[in-house]
Amino acid sequence: MKAWSWLVGVLVAALLGLVWELPVQAQPAPPALPPNAMAVASGLVNPRGFTFAPDGALVVAEAGAVPEGFEAPHGPPTPMFLPATTKTGRVSKIDPSTGQRTSLIEGLPSAASSFGDTLGPVNVAYLGTDLYVLISAGPVHGWPNYPSGVYKANADGTVRLVANLDAFNSKNPTAFIAPDDEISNPYDMVAAD
Repeated sequence: MKAWSWLVGVLVAALLGLVWELPVQAQPAPPALPPNAMAVASGLVNPRGFTFAPDGALVVAEAGAVPEGFEAPHGPPTPMFLPATTKTGRVSKIDPSTGQRTSLIEGLPSAASSFGDTLGPVNVAYLGTDLYVLISAGPVHGWPNYPSGVYKANADGTVRLVANLDAFNSKNPTAFIAPDDEISNPYDMVAAD
């Protein structure tokens, strides 16, 4: 019996030694841009939807960063799951000729979901010169006092709720709600008229 234990121990140690010696694989380089395309900005934090401002600048909704150390279970959320939250969501304005990024709005809610993706500001739209931001937040995403909805951007870099999608979806549920569905998780909007 001791001989078998010794042999198994030696084999396990040998296998661990082989695994330990395997070289770390580098991540593949991103594909080259097509000849008719060019990057206009970098350093964005989980960019989502975008639009063009009346002055021609590119305006981008950024969902924010996953908190350091957060490990997602990579499955539907359990009743005990708590999303990790930060205030790293933002809306950036990019000068298309220089790529210079400036923040229009910072400190917006961001949440890391059970699948490891980031939720927060997901789109932007202009009605005339007024900027609106669609934000996926709300209690299911760790933001009980910041509902999912459409927010109007104020001149001072803050936002004001103008359409509470959590409340609308609660009062107007769909005929079928999947067991793992969320009350509200908007991902797009379109400015019409």
